[in-house]
Amino acid sequence: MCATYRTLNGGRSWLPQNSGVETDLFDVKFLDAAEGWAVGAEGVVLHTMDGGTHWAMERSVTEHNLERIFFADSAHGWAVGFGGTIIAFDSAASRVEVPRLRH
Repeated sequence: MCATYRTLNGGRSWLPQNSGVETDLFDVKFLDAAEGWAVGAEGVVLHTMDGGTHWAMERSVTEHNLERIFFADSAHGWAVGFGGTIIAFDSAASRVEVPRLRH
């Protein structure tokens, strides 16, 4: 399993955690102290609502590596990756269906 790391003291020390996936993760973003997203190889998209203690795999519409994730706010986000892949999140869609591919 691919490990993620969590800090509770601003980065002075880090605790390893299990991400629940075996693929490499390339980017992680937190919207606040609880909600975060991670993306990685083979189109992996992970989501946490508890500060990274537990990660859930979200449905992804691509198998391309996702290399970066960005959120403008808690309702609008994008992940980009290999081959010009762009997937988008918006709060109007069900989290089960997010992200979805946009061309």
